[in-house]
Amino acid sequence: MFTYSVGADASPVRWLGLSADYIGTSLLNASRIETSTYTDFVGNNHENVNTFVSTVNQSNISAGAKIRPMARLLITGNVLFRLNDAGLHFKPSPLIGVSYTF
Repeated sequence: MFTYSVGADASPVRWLGLSADYIGTSLLNASRIETSTYTDFVGNNHENVNTFVSTVNQSNISAGAKIRPMARLLITGNVLFRLNDAGLHFKPSPLIGVSYTF
């Protein structure tokens, strides 16, 4: 497995931070399963499960923001999106965090 990422952060104003990240994973010689059908000599169709080995390249992108509405309060939000159909499929994954320093 080979994982790689690149990202950037920017603060357009003192109380706001924006971030974006690209996250990629290559799974070398990964076992995969796919369904298929085959037709027997009589002409009946049957479900079949095949396994094969291939390389899977997963691509995701993440976008987020950090907001500091008060001096000691920080609110963060981030969403992870998939860019291709490789590997497991998921809907956008949100993450929200609140931190306060005493």
